[in-house]
Amino acid sequence: MKIRHFLILISVIIFFSLIQSLNISFFGVKPNFVLAVFAAALFFIQEIWESVFLLSVASLFLKFSPHPDKDILLFFGIGVLTIIVARYLPWQPLINCLVLIFVYTFIFYLLLFPSMIISRVFIQEVLYNSFAGGAVFFLLSRLNWGEKKFGKIN
Repeated sequence: MKIRHFLILISVIIFFSLIQSLNISFFGVKPNFVLAVFAAALFFIQEIWESVFLLSVASLFLKFSPHPDKDILLFFGIGVLTIIVARYLPWQPLINCLVLIFVYTFIFYLLLFPSMIISRVFIQEVLYNSFAGGAVFFLLSRLNWGEKKFGKIN
């Protein structure tokens, strides 16, 4: 990946981390912008180490502290699984992105807030995350970054 493209992705992750830290909520639900943007960014990164570095930046900017909290460790762990799974999904890249966002959000809730899986909050957050991730995917795909190892983005 070109260094310029990688720096753009890092900047986008940092920007959405800062937006998320403002505790913006829509109808009482705070979307996980960083999760959504990270899932979308995976489809524009070829190397696994670049994906892990981007995930590390996202985790660091989400909650900077001397010791990682449980939610950040889960975010990172699920993110590593997402990096691997993203390369094997069989559908079109945008559909793959939306599926990843749903699964990432579902597993995150399952491990942190299992009682909320069947709640309005979960459904709203999945919708908000999907919209944010889909919008970022669409914008990044318009930058014409070319073909990936696991799917053509155009």
